[in-house]
Amino acid sequence: MRLSLSALAICLLASCGSTAPKIPKATQISQKPLAEEKVYNSDDYLRLARENGDSATYLFNAADAAHKEQRFEKSMIVIKSMQQTFVPLEIKQKLLVLEASNFIALGHLNEAEKTLTADLAKTTEIRHDINRLKADLYGKQNRYIESLRSLFQLEKAAENGEVPDNKEDIARTIWHQLNQLPDVSFEIFEYQDYTNAKSWIQLVRITRLYTGQPSVLQRQLKNWYDLHPWHAAMDVLPESFQRSLEAEPFTPAKIAVVLPFTGKLRRQAQAIRNGLLVANQDKNNIELMFIDSNLPITTIEQRLQAQQVEFMIGPLLKDKIEKFAANPMIAATPTLFLNRIALADDPNQLHFFFGLTPEDEAAQAAEAMFKLGYKKPSIIAPRNSLGRRLSDMFTKTWLSQRSDEKILMPEVRYYANQTEMQVAVKNLMDVEQSKERIKKIRSLITKQLTTETRNRKDMDVIYLIGNNVQTKLLKPFIDVNTSVHTKSIPVYATSRSHALLKPNDDKRDLRSLTFTEIPWMLESETRYAKQRALFNRLWPTLDESMRRLFALGYDALYLVDRIAQLRVLNGLTEQGMNGLISIDPNGFVNRRHKWAKYNAVGQVEPVTLD
Repeated sequence: MRLSLSALAICLLASCGSTAPKIPKATQISQKPLAEEKVYNSDDYLRLARENGDSATYLFNAADAAHKEQRFEKSMIVIKSMQQTFVPLEIKQKLLVLEASNFIALGHLNEAEKTLTADLAKTTEIRHDINRLKADLYGKQNRYIESLRSLFQLEKAAENGEVPDNKEDIARTIWHQLNQLPDVSFEIFEYQDYTNAKSWIQLVRITRLYTGQPSVLQRQLKNWYDLHPWHAAMDVLPESFQRSLEAEPFTPAKIAVVLPFTGKLRRQAQAIRNGLLVANQDKNNIELMFIDSNLPITTIEQRLQAQQVEFMIGPLLKDKIEKFAANPMIAATPTLFLNRIALADDPNQLHFFFGLTPEDEAAQAAEAMFKLGYKKPSIIAPRNSLGRRLSDMFTKTWLSQRSDEKILMPEVRYYANQTEMQVAVKNLMDVEQSKERIKKIRSLITKQLTTETRNRKDMDVIYLIGNNVQTKLLKPFIDVNTSVHTKSIPVYATSRSHALLKPNDDKRDLRSLTFTEIPWMLESETRYAKQRALFNRLWPTLDESMRRLFALGYDALYLVDRIAQLRVLNGLTEQGMNGLISIDPNGFVNRRHKWAKYNAVGQVEPVTLD
């Protein structure tokens, strides 16, 4: 028998109690005026709804209050209950906005989009609310073009006084999202009716073109400001730009490269050196001075002083970086350390850190899977320090994106050898349990049965952590153990699964596998075709790890003259061999990889996920 709304209210009151934190009084649409001095929570409104014949107004206020109390599931229960009775159009419109807000807060982004695009007559106020939510939703999904369309409309409404939104917050979000787009995407906005879009794009283009030329940047910015004196960017950008103008770009004529050119890491040092040399041919032909980092630090210091070095790149090892950073002379030298290490709470503004940390990929994968709407990721990883580090980073990032209490923790299965790989896959996909259930049923039934194993239904995506050999074993195990009655489970992997140097190797076992990779390692990325051809001619036998270190060296030199501005201009990015590069206030160089996928015949094709 269906519960009445009054009974539902009683159930909610009994289960949730009446101790919710006090909040500002919710906006009321009609019905009895409430005392001004009393602050009502969601339970108060549910009680009033019961006392007033399941009033739609009080039920809406209860749902709204529950949302503000961050009790999103409770808010959704109340909204669902209102579908059982007549609700005035005005309240129905507000419920649409509230339901979408709850979906976004709970991380149910696909459901939020369906709600926001529902066919319902909308007042001007509701349209602004929907634009606000669409901007938030599409931003969380990295669908920046769609988000910006809503933001530009919201900005226009704020300028016209139609909405009380904080103009600075809107402008700050527009600036951040525009900086995530490549230049080619700007053409989409060139013909928008709203002219502010064009002026915003002009501003972003100016910063990208003249980041390393402060005098030119200053002149270009002044010209832009003269044309747009009342632009919303004026409220949020001058301080950032002023810092960038004060931060003189590094334009060294002589750079010291300090790497372990002797010892067990000499091949790695040579690969980085080669990247630096090729980048130097493409750049300004800076004088590069190479020093062995295994020399005593006093000797290195003497050479730096004697050569009047203006910038330093290296070393590689973290213990060396700690010693170098503590040296007074080096502390005063602009340096790009080729590893990532947190040295102090108050970072040296002359020091930067660029490491090929694999944790970046795990975090990016977790973000992408969340935004694609997956609910229950599972991880298969080697039982070693790297496998645990990446599993931990994936899990940490996944959990950080969820706001609902009923979060599904990623399930992790570790392996040490091929036998354990098979066991990990079967246990993860519930194959052995399915076989055991079939065995029990057969023991109870004498007739001949036709049976097939089935997989669990709560797992919707798998993340593989392993090298190419491990991945080539794991992916077929997953395919073979997937029931014909079960929808194929998407499988993602790290860049370590990508074997570039095995062209004759049959990669059909990897079909449909999606993985992260740096642009330099993807043949489809034609930006570096010239450098790739040169590399293949000079160093054709070098493996993938050496190729990645070459890209590290290339990007390290490429960043030198813009690294200071990238640090102070929040949101600014640069395309590099290692991906989309940004620098945070601590001086850490961050990378966003490209996505690629093996097609049906094992060929790698680029895909867009974030």
